Amino acid sequence: MNRTLITVIVIAAFAGLIVGLIIPSALNKPSSPPVATLSTRSPGDTGGTAGEKVAEVKLSPEAEKILAESDFDCACGTCEIKLEDCTCDAPKGSVEMKRFIEDKVREGKSKQQIVELVEKKYGI
Repeated sequence: MNRTLITVIVIAAFAGLIVGLIIPSALNKPSSPPVATLSTRSPGDTGGTAGEKVAEVKLSPEAEKILAESDFDCACGTCEIKLEDCTCDAPKGSVEMKRFIEDKVREGKSKQQIVELVEKKYGI
């Protein structure tokens, strides 16, 4: 009986050691920040129709500044609100436009170049 008890204790300790090595490494994996966060809007919210899936794009401070200083409207054709305030995910909508602006900032384009590229691509 003593031998069986010792065997069970050794196996349990070994299993605990293995689990202790595996689980923390799985929990500590670095995760990249999301580019967009999806949410559902309620009636009356800015940026789409009731219940429409919308996304909020994380922008760099440079892209935020360009949005704040520009007079762009969302180009989707249904929102008719300022790009800075819109969160619609429609074709040519704010998510696409904001990602476009962010991409151009990362490419090192100037504010004037970005404004011209947005006007050319989205016809605004």
